[in-house]
Formats: sequence, structure tokens, C-alpha cells
Amino acid sequence: MAKEITTGLIITEDSVAWSTLQGTRKRVLEMDQGDFPLPKADDTESTEAHSEIIGAVLKEHSGRFKGRISLAIPTEQVLLKVLDLPDVDDEDLPGIVEIQADKLSPFPVENMVVSHEVLRRDENGTRVLVAAVRTSEVERIGARLTDLGLSVRRVDVEVLGAL
Repeated sequence: MAKEITTGLIITEDSVAWSTLQGTRKRVLEMDQGDFPLPKADDTESTEAHSEIIGAVLKEHSGRFKGRISLAIPTEQVLLKVLDLPDVDDEDLPGIVEIQADKLSPFPVENMVVSHEVLRRDENGTRVLVAAVRTSEVERIGARLTDLGLSVRRVDVEVLGAL
């Protein structure tokens, strides 16, 4: 029976947290977890300098990130919106979602990564959850992880993930 290993990783301005799970068809075991607070960036510290601090923490602990990496983008960096749309074919849905995201976002859709999840389909139409994040943010985090030899397999949103 194959054992799949996945690490969930959340990088915020305040901490780097992860949990590594090993699963089979019958059960899931936690292999490792950690939460390392980061020093608070003050107003005089540049974004690049704080990014370097995050990079140093990631590098120090990168050996603990095993298997498939699932990265959660902090909620405050993501535009989330539930939309009620008319009945829409699956092949048309991504285009319609992108148009709606362009209307909702302060950033042009060309500068965002947009995704959606169908929440419900019924006689009233299609309800979808739309998530949009600036492409530069995804690329910044992705580049940092790639530099460490880590490959992100999934990007998600840190919804209800912290207390």
C-alpha cells in the first residue's frame, strides 16, 4: 500500500508554519509540524529585507518539508467572493469567472491568478467561490521555494486555518 507524504506550508508576515502528513487509504499520520515566528517588520524595514528573513527560515528548515508541497496563501492577500451565476456550461465557466474577477478586483485580471470552485448547481444557477491573488505574490513565494529545491504541487488559501 503506497504511503503518500504531503507537507502543508503557510508563510505569513508573522510566521512560517507547516505540517507534514503521511497517508494511506486507511489512515493519516502526522509526521512533523512546526511554527516558527518571524521578527516583526518595522516601518523602516524594506519588503525585500523581510523577505530575506523568511527565506533564511525556510532554508534552515527546508529539510523538514517532505513529499508534495501544498502552499496556503494568507487570506489577507486573496480576493475571495461567492458569486451566483446563471446556469453555465463547464467550458464557459472559467471565462465568466475571470470577467467577474476583473470587475471585482482593484488589479487588472492580467496581473492576477484566478481560480474558482463550484459550490452548488441547481435550478437557480451556479454558485461559485472565486479566488484571485496577484501573480507577483504567487511568483515571489514560488521562486523562494524553487530556490530551495521545493516544488509546490498545490496552492490553496489559508481559510479558517489559524485561530
